[in-house]
Amino acid sequence: MGQLLPGGALGRQLTWNDFTTRQMRAPAPGQSATAAETRVTRLLSPNRFSFARATFLRPPNFKMRQDPDVTIRFETSSWVASWVASSAATFQASLLAHEQGHYDISSFNAADLFTELQDINGSAFASAQAGRARVADTIRRLGRTQPIHDKYDVDTNHGLRPARQAAWTAALSAARMPGGTLLGALGAAGLFP
Repeated sequence: MGQLLPGGALGRQLTWNDFTTRQMRAPAPGQSATAAETRVTRLLSPNRFSFARATFLRPPNFKMRQDPDVTIRFETSSWVASWVASSAATFQASLLAHEQGHYDISSFNAADLFTELQDINGSAFASAQAGRARVADTIRRLGRTQPIHDKYDVDTNHGLRPARQAAWTAALSAARMPGGTLLGALGAAGLFP
């Protein structure tokens, strides 16, 4: 049986202590600047899956040989600008909520990938090729999160549009519910195709 690692990754709440501080000047009045960046990596182990005939099953009887593990890693290269600490508490809170959204997008996507790989692991296929094709399709559909992050930033203007930020936050909360998926929740909210 594979694992989604580390335990508690899906419920993790970020704090500014999770981020490295970058010494940066605050933007001049009327100007904007990037204030923080959240980097999350999803690791898949093994990086290749194979299928073999299970002699104890009648066809379809090709089963995945490896147990899939998916690891969610909040990168230490995530950063916050030094000037954020001297900004208004409301700005700090809204910026952290926006960065939490980036973390949630990556972690919920990793959980969805893990769930589908677990389903494949528990299934039998007519051939090894059919099993590998199902894995490839899953990775094709769930392998890239950057388009979701880009749409999130555009829709919310990096967290500066409160109504749009609230819509994304609500959709991400729906993805957290039992049976919820990231793409399903974003699609139901009309936020991502």
